[in-house]
Amino acid sequence: MIIELRGVKKEYNDGKNKKISPLNDINFCVDKGDFVAITGPSGIGKTTLLNIIGCIDTVTSGQYFLNGKSIENYTEKKKAFVRNKYFGYVLQSDGLIPYRNVYDNVSVPLMFNKDVKRREYKEKIEKALTAVNMENYIHRNVNELSGGEKQRISIARAMVNDPDIILADEPTGSLDVDNKEMIVENLFNLRKNGKTVIIVTHDLDIAARFDLQYTFVPGGILKRKEN
Repeated sequence: MIIELRGVKKEYNDGKNKKISPLNDINFCVDKGDFVAITGPSGIGKTTLLNIIGCIDTVTSGQYFLNGKSIENYTEKKKAFVRNKYFGYVLQSDGLIPYRNVYDNVSVPLMFNKDVKRREYKEKIEKALTAVNMENYIHRNVNELSGGEKQRISIARAMVNDPDIILADEPTGSLDVDNKEMIVENLFNLRKNGKTVIIVTHDLDIAARFDLQYTFVPGGILKRKEN
């Protein structure tokens, strides 16, 4: 088991001395190579959960174990190291840097990886782009790309450090049917290569194609069902 959340709760203050609890008593387990979809209404806590898993956000109470180790006492520096080493992120908005080319965008995670020398960048970037059939776009400006092409570049960027876990937050939310299918196919290919994939999605048809499905219900409770 590489990810385990035990009794996790997350609270926010809405600025009016009122606490909001998007996550309540969350128990969530993921093994290496799992293919997991998280569904539920907008604003119910899906992205919050993904951010906690990816060490972007912290729990209010409960425990989070990554590779069997509690991250509760990790410093911000250690969390940053963990984020870059173990996780690759795919965002709904693609999160690419406008007016820069594909090479520059895909290289960003490598800049924070002290184990990779700059002379190694090109080989790693080309490998990641080839995996999503975008190797011929390496010098293209991202502003020249379609929405589907940008999202494939976003997946390549998530893969470039060869992380164990891919976190995808509504990666098909703004795409047409053909591009949705292409992105899902890319995610399936990651699974075939041994990656653990966790996706947040509103699309129940896409979620049904994943091995495991967790669904949020009112009250910030997460329920598991196997597809």
